[in-house]
Amino acid sequence: MLIMKPGGKCRNNKANSCKIYEGDYPFYTPFLRTILNIIVFLIGAYIIFSEFGMSIFLVYFAYCLIAFFYLMNNRCVRCYYHGKFCSTGIGKVAGIYKKDTVNKFIKGQWQNIFLFLVPFIPFVTLIVLIIFKFTWHRFFLLLLLFGVVSLTLFEHLTLGCTHCYEGYHCITKYLPAGLPAGRHGRHDRHGVKKRYNG
Repeated sequence: MLIMKPGGKCRNNKANSCKIYEGDYPFYTPFLRTILNIIVFLIGAYIIFSEFGMSIFLVYFAYCLIAFFYLMNNRCVRCYYHGKFCSTGIGKVAGIYKKDTVNKFIKGQWQNIFLFLVPFIPFVTLIVLIIFKFTWHRFFLLLLLFGVVSLTLFEHLTLGCTHCYEGYHCITKYLPAGLPAGRHGRHDRHGVKKRYNG
């Protein structure tokens, strides 16, 4: 059995525990995420630029900027970590926008798709190009992008989601309790989060 309240620690019957950060995340978490995000962007940008030239690259770059500020203004402002160092560090930057005290973080989670498209666009582009003309350079870039994105997701689900206050309202609460990011579980009607391990 796992019982957890916001701001405390979560434990299960295997004596696992995870701290929920009420304030800023430790510096190394957003620092690592920022480095990984920059690498993902640089790989994607290089793919677009090397295959299509400057004009298409500028369109891709503009999309990345628009998606970044759109999510800050529509998702980060609803987050508990608005104005704080969240697992990504973006919560601190999002402090330039006024906090949304009306809408909950859980609302509009579909908007995350705009962020997922940042690596997805160059990834799919490479797959299509490889189908038409295989080169080892393209294949290497595909593997490199896949590897860094996978590492970013792993970091997010372990160092980020596991300790996130908003995990109680995030889709990661539906992950199995055996996974670090799945320890948040579900709320009952009294606001206490419970999950039973088989």
